[in-house]
Amino acid sequence: MNTVSREYIVTLLHNIESGKITTLIKLNESNKYYYTPVWNSQYAWVQVYDWGTGLWELRRYDLAAKTFTSFNNTNTPFAGRFYYQYKLDTKGLLWVTLSDGSYIRGIASYDGSTWKLYNYKNVPLLNNPNNFTFDNANNLYVFDNARVLKYDGTTWQKLADFPF
Repeated sequence: MNTVSREYIVTLLHNIESGKITTLIKLNESNKYYYTPVWNSQYAWVQVYDWGTGLWELRRYDLAAKTFTSFNNTNTPFAGRFYYQYKLDTKGLLWVTLSDGSYIRGIASYDGSTWKLYNYKNVPLLNNPNNFTFDNANNLYVFDNARVLKYDGTTWQKLADFPF
């Protein structure tokens, strides 16, 4: 029996400085799908799907050391099946919405050592946070079931309801 092995080389991130392009992350893994990365000067984050196992993970690449740490539902218990959306705020914290495939289970932040989960259990306003962004003052704005919520790092508040 003949088997075909497919090898893919994926370049996730480049740096362009003084007209020179440098590859920061280059991977050689088969059966993986890489989503769009987010990054700052230290780390790049990317969601990875493994076609062979059906597992999702969120990877943090250390751009200086050229190593990565994987976060998934085996080492990050509240993670769920996959990360719906992920962004870095102006302080370098990673924020993610967590999904089990049919329902967004919450939003979490990661400061480099500790995950903090926000969901209906500890923030009664949160129900189904499916999109978020930040302003220049690093306030978090969450679209949650036709409502806009704001988190200033201490207090959550409802800003508006949408009539649809």
